[in-house]
Amino acid sequence: MAQRVFSEVQRQIDGMLEYRLREALTPILARTAESLVRELRQELSKTMRDVVSRAVAQEVARQRSRS
Repeated sequence: MAQRVFSEVQRQIDGMLEYRLREALTPILARTAESLVRELRQELSKTMRDVVSRAVAQEVARQRSRS
């Protein structure tokens, strides 16, 4: 009987712990993901500007060298 009670209490504790962890971590993980996406977009935008600037500069240099 004691073992059954212990098992039931353990099951309830496990369920409650999982629920509380999910409840606490969900907003934290959502904010972290949003922040990461924002930072990655900024970095990607900067990289794209750099790549386009370099490509334009190279093309301008090629055009000037042909003239």
